[in-house]
Amino acid sequence: MCARVALPAAKESPDELRSTEARPDASAGPSTSPLGVIVKPARQSQATTKVEWYFVHSLAALTIFEVALLAALNVYFPVGKPPGVTMPLGLAFGIGGFASLWFWVRMLSDFFRERPPSHQAAWGWFLFLGLYVGAVVYFFCVWRPRHRVNDT
Repeated sequence: MCARVALPAAKESPDELRSTEARPDASAGPSTSPLGVIVKPARQSQATTKVEWYFVHSLAALTIFEVALLAALNVYFPVGKPPGVTMPLGLAFGIGGFASLWFWVRMLSDFFRERPPSHQAAWGWFLFLGLYVGAVVYFFCVWRPRHRVNDT
């Protein structure tokens, strides 16, 4: 069922149209912030940010290790003859694969939360289609300069 909307009278100014009674501070006048402005949350504590910085770097290191391991196995062994997977190698693949997926999702969420200053569409496509390699490149080119140790 459609709700009826009362149209404002023609004599009202645009400032009167923007103010609403639903806002608790409606007596302060119309809102001066444009629509679509995202207010960033308060800055996290320095300890939390430092832990997060180290955690993301460890995810990046595990992802780089996993990509290098997969590339080495791809070059070392022929296509039709896979190696016998031992327990330590299987564990390395499991932990590295999980860390790589987590790292890729983390870089994607960072991209959607804080867009890069330039080439936003290109970074988005590169992250989405480049998967883990794209996430590592995004990490070094965009994420690290934005999250420096001295800034945290």
